[in-house]
Amino acid sequence: MAETRIKFSNIVKSQLPLYVENEFPLISEFLKQYYIGQEYKSGPIDLIQNIDQYVKLDEQTSIDHEVILSGDTDAFSTTININLEDSPKGTTDFPSSYGLLKLGNEVITYTGKTLSSFTGLLYNQFLNLNESSSTPRVFILKLSPGL
Repeated sequence: MAETRIKFSNIVKSQLPLYVENEFPLISEFLKQYYIGQEYKSGPIDLIQNIDQYVKLDEQTSIDHEVILSGDTDAFSTTININLEDSPKGTTDFPSSYGLLKLGNEVITYTGKTLSSFTGLLYNQFLNLNESSSTPRVFILKLSPGL
C-alpha cells in the first residue's frame, strides 16, 4: 500500500496562529511559496521527510553505469576524474547533476560533471553501505588496477 505524504506548503497557513495572520497578512503566502521552493524532488525537505525511501537505493534507480577513475580520491576531494582511455564515453551516460556514485561502500552525490570528471562532491554520511547489505543498483565507479 502506497503511503501518501502531505506537503507542508499545503498546510502551512492552517498552522499559523490567528494573531500572526492578523499582524502579517502576507506571511502565510510567503511561507507557502518558501516551502514550495524547498519541497522539490531530492530537495532538503523532501530528503528529510522521505529519508526512509532514499536509503532504499535499489528502489530509486535501476541504471547501472561504470567508469574507471584516473587517480586516487579521498574524503576531501571535490572532484573525481575519469580515465578516458579505459572509459572512452566518460560521464556521458550519467545524469548531468545530482547523481549518485558508489565508491566502495560509500555513496557520493555529485552536483555537476564534465566529460572527464564528476564535480561538487557531497559525501552522504547517512548512506554508508556495509559489506553485508545487498548491493544497490546505483551508478558505480570502478577503481583501475593499481589504485
